[in-house]
Amino acid sequence: YDLVFSSGVFHVIDNFKDLFSEAICKSKKYVLIDFRVCRGKSYKGKFNFKFLDKKKVENFTNYHVLNLKDLLTFFKSFKRISKINMYGYKATPSSMSEGIDEVFMIFFKIELSKRKNQVIDLVYENDELKNFFS
Repeated sequence: YDLVFSSGVFHVIDNFKDLFSEAICKSKKYVLIDFRVCRGKSYKGKFNFKFLDKKKVENFTNYHVLNLKDLLTFFKSFKRISKINMYGYKATPSSMSEGIDEVFMIFFKIELSKRKNQVIDLVYENDELKNFFS
């Protein structure tokens, strides 16, 4: 595929690293994907669904907020990545989440190349994002 796209999913999936690896493998040119990120230590909270199943059991999944530098280090382990553009904004976490204080919603446009071991061009697409993580 020329493009692999995912939105609003990776922050509630525990094996997001494996799925990201698959996205990189399947794409020829671009991966568009969003993550919830923070400045401090990565953390995991609960995302509680506001409905009960037939057995009256509360349903939830994990809610991952990742340290941006750690996430970029993970991205850099993929030798095909040539450029990362980041678009995002600071936001209040979902009201259905527990244990999450501060979050930045960031969409990553990841450009891939056939060449390996290149320097990654990292672009913050707005000053708020750049200043937040400087």
